[in-house]
Amino acid sequence: MGGVLAWFARNRVAANLFMMMVLVSGTLAAVVGVRRELFPVVTLDTIAIRVPYPGATPVEVEEGIVLRIEEAIADLDGIETLDSMAAEGAGLVIVKARSGYDARRLMDDIKTRVDALTSLPRDAEEPVVEQLTARIHVITVAVSSETADEWALRALAEQIREELLNLPGISQVKMGGVRPYEIGIHVSERSLEEYALTFDDVARAVRASSLDVPAGAIRAGSGDILIRTRSQAYFGRQFEDLVLLTKPDGTRVLLKDVATVVDGFQEDEAWARFDGRPAVMLNVLATGHEDAPTAADRVRRYVEEKECVLPAGVHLDTWFDFSRYYDQREALMLRNGFTGLVLVFLCLALFLHLRLAFWVAMGLLFSFVGTFVVLWYADVSVNMISMAAFILVLGIVVDDAIVVSESVHHHQSRGEHGEAGAIAGVCRVAGPVTFAVLTSVIAFLPMFGISGVDGKFWRVIPAVIVSCLLFSLAESLFILPAHLSHEPSARTPWYLMPVWPLVWCLARAQRTVDAALQRFIQRAYLPALDVALRWRYTTVGLFLATLIVTIGLVAGGRVRSAFFPRLPGDVATATLEMPDGTSAAVTRRIVQRIEAAAMRLREELDGGGAEPKVVKHLLVVFGSHPMAEAQDALQEEVQPGGPHLAEVSLEFQNLDRRGLSSQDIADRWRELVGPVPGVRQLTFDATEGHGREDIHLRLAGRNLEHVAAAAEDLKAELRRFAGVYEIRDTLGSRRREITLRLKPAAETLGLRVAEVARQVRQAFYGEEAQRVQRGRHDVRVMVRYPPGQRRSIADLETMRIRTPTGSVVPLREVAEIHFGEGVATIRRSDRRRVVDVTANLQRDVVDNADRIMAELQPGFLATLAEKYPGMTWSREGGMKDQRELLRELAVGFAVALFAMYALMAIAFKSYVQPLLVGSAIPFGFVGAVAGHLFMGQTFSIVSFLGLVALAGVVVNDSLVLIDAINRMAREGMPVNEAVRVGARQRFRAILLTSLTTFLGLTPLMTETSVQARFIIPMAVALAFGVAFATVITLALVPSLYLMIEDGRAVLGWIRRVVSGKPPRPQPDHQAEAVEAAA
Repeated sequence: MGGVLAWFARNRVAANLFMMMVLVSGTLAAVVGVRRELFPVVTLDTIAIRVPYPGATPVEVEEGIVLRIEEAIADLDGIETLDSMAAEGAGLVIVKARSGYDARRLMDDIKTRVDALTSLPRDAEEPVVEQLTARIHVITVAVSSETADEWALRALAEQIREELLNLPGISQVKMGGVRPYEIGIHVSERSLEEYALTFDDVARAVRASSLDVPAGAIRAGSGDILIRTRSQAYFGRQFEDLVLLTKPDGTRVLLKDVATVVDGFQEDEAWARFDGRPAVMLNVLATGHEDAPTAADRVRRYVEEKECVLPAGVHLDTWFDFSRYYDQREALMLRNGFTGLVLVFLCLALFLHLRLAFWVAMGLLFSFVGTFVVLWYADVSVNMISMAAFILVLGIVVDDAIVVSESVHHHQSRGEHGEAGAIAGVCRVAGPVTFAVLTSVIAFLPMFGISGVDGKFWRVIPAVIVSCLLFSLAESLFILPAHLSHEPSARTPWYLMPVWPLVWCLARAQRTVDAALQRFIQRAYLPALDVALRWRYTTVGLFLATLIVTIGLVAGGRVRSAFFPRLPGDVATATLEMPDGTSAAVTRRIVQRIEAAAMRLREELDGGGAEPKVVKHLLVVFGSHPMAEAQDALQEEVQPGGPHLAEVSLEFQNLDRRGLSSQDIADRWRELVGPVPGVRQLTFDATEGHGREDIHLRLAGRNLEHVAAAAEDLKAELRRFAGVYEIRDTLGSRRREITLRLKPAAETLGLRVAEVARQVRQAFYGEEAQRVQRGRHDVRVMVRYPPGQRRSIADLETMRIRTPTGSVVPLREVAEIHFGEGVATIRRSDRRRVVDVTANLQRDVVDNADRIMAELQPGFLATLAEKYPGMTWSREGGMKDQRELLRELAVGFAVALFAMYALMAIAFKSYVQPLLVGSAIPFGFVGAVAGHLFMGQTFSIVSFLGLVALAGVVVNDSLVLIDAINRMAREGMPVNEAVRVGARQRFRAILLTSLTTFLGLTPLMTETSVQARFIIPMAVALAFGVAFATVITLALVPSLYLMIEDGRAVLGWIRRVVSGKPPRPQPDHQAEAVEAAA
């Protein structure tokens, strides 16, 4: 390898061409090749089977839909979990593919089985089977007006939606805050009796009169002429003129003579109000390979231009612009990267020659630009996660270049000028530098092995870091020596003349710092090292004690810890869920109370001339939870809408400038609302990604009553813990229901259960006469009673039932009406009924769900099966994902540690010295924990990324140091002196790698922006860990080295004694240290 390195050092043209090739291709990739996304868009390895069953109760959906689909597909290979939900009017089955199994193949197998089912209820619609994709919310456009009615506002919103879809790079725009179109044919009981009609008669007449029928073609000599009947009705006024029946005298009875035709919307109430105005929300979603930030820019420009041409009273605004997080993180990376680079450059310029500092800094640019080539080739986007990886690697990517440049500087300062010094310097450290980078690469490789959806997100991080490290290694070995082989000119180059005073000042400062550093090494470090070596067992014992205390602090809860940190967002949301079956009027009153509190909060924040304004917009959505759906891809699938749901949201701005916290504002909002009786759930949250609860436990059993009772017990148990709030379950409230049972008189009249149930369903739910395609919309035509005849129990009792003989009898004469309660939703998992119990934690009281589980598991949960036979429990949601992720990482890093050991054993040609290097890794944890305590940060999975990078730095420094000691020992130097000289020679390189890492991350650690809060724990773990790692490398590693030599000497002495040979005099390393100190 030395020949290749020497050839590149001498052939500057080859080195420069290599550098230019990477810089040009990387720049092209960054500008035009690499996609930009908010997050990696991935398939979820999840298949959803939806079956609408209009008007059916949850029990009917479970028995008629869910159980039959589960039975049909349960034995398919490749299924990891099988979850399902039966709600009013629809059934949903969610299948998660086993890790590594082809989800598309599984979807095809499921579709084959489901299509073969012949036992689904007749009124159920066709099953829809599809593989789910994580759709990323980009931005929302609010179309609002004080003057337009629902029809006009909807029509304008649809026009704007079409225009948005015509913009390049936008393929999905979903409407929110609207009701589906519906044509209602309302037939009163009086009209049915007057014309001797039934709902079936009306529906059949509509189907027979409203249709288009192709009738073939005339084969004329001049060409074919198509024949078709065109009488399909599309609008209410067209349906009104349909002929319902013809009397014997020829008089035609039209539909409008018998019924009231309402061309409008479905009856369930759903609406949105934006800043107090009725609104339609247009949600722009990113799928596939769409460039989300660019799409958001186009939407913002469109809104600015469109606002100028809208009718008076119509407003167009943007809401929840998620792409701004990308822009903020990109700006954060560029700003802190530049500042960190300047600090690193100044540090290198002070400790090395200015020329060396410049080329080391150029290596950072080379590594980053080269990484874009890999991202382009591997089809990896630049997104929020990859940018975090770029920020992390900023602190470690130049370590190898520092070691090489310092080695070259050392040789050139000893008289080996130009190429000779560059070649000697790079060849001396090429081996340890290569092995050090490879060990860092190995440390990040386990992230490639994370399975499932989390793995598809996490793999972006090692892809970026490994690429940067390898490009940095290539630059350090093949390009940097060629640039450092130049003889510095005695005259100042012309291009440096404008900054010559700065260069002169840096040169003088460099000489001053170098002299000071040499004095520090001689007068402070070497005497301290001699003491540490003399008392090496005490030194190691002190480090071990520090490590044990640090572990105790973390285990005892002194250091705040959480799997994922809660980050304040720019939107505070009040999520309201009333008991199932709550009327829209009751829910509206609660919403008005929450909205009024939001207005008072707005006055508190922005009233009295406070500047800058904090509250940007206020959004009220009735009938759904759109913010929860935007945070969780599956939320929309498992949460049916209804008049019992609502959300009120506040969007903030200028929080940093006002020094406010969005979560504190949300807590104040909760205080202003006060206790609200009768709600099932009311939460106030302002954190990003708040869709995942801290505690998520699933109870499963065969008996739903037992499962429900166990859920109540568990909720009561959770209430005992301080700091646990928002405790709820997925069972839902008991909903009032009416059950009909036929009387004996019904049999006498020839009525069967199916006939009575069908007529009641037609009157109250409705009979679907047709479904017409009107533009992009699928519009149902429903025949039913008018709303006024469906409002009370008396309407049900007095409705008329038609018998087979044509007579009409009240329902109460043929059926008994029983009142009871039924569940609103039924959830199943792996073919058993389940109830999920969830809760959140107040992080200032209890920061980790594991502390709660440590008390629950051996106590309450252990006795659950005894109280409720057959009951089981499991972790779900974030708790399950956390457990699986940590398990996979533990296995992966165990393999990685062995690979690192093997690599270092090959490098050192020793089985013991790799253990010496590896033993220093845990001590970096001490600095990371101290940094979190000092900076007030929560230790999380983000901090873990910093620890992985820290392990690479510790190994790098330790490996280079031990290699220098080994080389001097091989040259015949006494072991103690080899340790002293090796530590002295490598002191500058080790100090520089630590200083550059710490300074490179300092701007990020002191950042106050919201986006920085996600990455700061990672920077703190790496920066403070590296600071402590300097002490580890310069004091602990030499002490451990001599301890190993002591052990070898003792083993040699024992072997000679056992073999009967006279023991050799044992070298007294401690005496050597005393002599050296003297």
